[in-house]
Amino acid sequence: MLIAAFLVTLLWLLLALQGLRSSLLPSEQFIAGVTLAKQEARQRQQAASGKPQAKRKKSSKPSSKLIYAPAYRLYNVAGLEQRAMTLLHVLHSYMLQLHRYQWSFDGTIYVLNEAVGQALLVLVVGCWLAYAAEEWAIAAISLVIAIVLVLNVFQSAKAALAQRRKAMLMELPKLLTRLTLLVGAGDSIQTGFIKCAQHKQASDHPLYVEWNEAVHELKNGVSFSVVVEKLNRNCAVQQMSLLTTILLLNYRKGGEHFLSSVQELSLSLWETRKTMARTKGEEASSKMIFPLVGILLLLMVLIVAPAIFMMQNM
Repeated sequence: MLIAAFLVTLLWLLLALQGLRSSLLPSEQFIAGVTLAKQEARQRQQAASGKPQAKRKKSSKPSSKLIYAPAYRLYNVAGLEQRAMTLLHVLHSYMLQLHRYQWSFDGTIYVLNEAVGQALLVLVVGCWLAYAAEEWAIAAISLVIAIVLVLNVFQSAKAALAQRRKAMLMELPKLLTRLTLLVGAGDSIQTGFIKCAQHKQASDHPLYVEWNEAVHELKNGVSFSVVVEKLNRNCAVQQMSLLTTILLLNYRKGGEHFLSSVQELSLSLWETRKTMARTKGEEASSKMIFPLVGILLLLMVLIVAPAIFMMQNM
């Protein structure tokens, strides 16, 4: 076990020294930008989950070079950009939708290498703990934890993206209802598009973030068709594609055909919202089963144990 721990530590030190000397490491300014983008995405994810918004904190501290420098060296030596191109592009597609236009492929590589660096540190510490305790199981557990840390980057991004889409589908019917009322009251489609999200200008909800960004571009002179198409790409939701088609076909004409089309889409979205809310309630009730069973078992032990002790004493 000592030899294994020594070899793993020596490998980590070599990777760290070569990585710290490498010119391929990202700059501190780039890492600060990535950290800020991750913090903003975390705030949008918190808004999407429906949790109460906390006060805005200062930007979180970036990771130390000792964490990501060995991972960058391993990334270059192993040639992961060529050998794992498909996985990298899958992760990048997740990150691009989560972090919007602020994200780059270098940011995806940094996030992955940050997780790999943490995994390497866990592996080094686990090997030395296994040597100190003379237990191979600790090394095996540390290896499993290291693998989970890397896989968690993909899983957490995928879960956050799914939550983002659900949050958009839950909020989109409200926005369409306001748009329908404004256009029905006499506003043009473009004016209603601008007005329907005015009450949520400071919101971190992903739908309102994208919608307010579109309104900002519209006010700066960008054409309505370009703005709507970009909104559709940023949201990446099928129902938004249907709304985009309706808007592009009718934004010059307006009229009853537009209202009937939007109302039909809104009704289907309300039904989707009801289904999602029902599913969410069922998931919450199923999650309560395990705590209730645990409490029941605890009560049974508290009630039965004294009776058993009294029977043994008699």
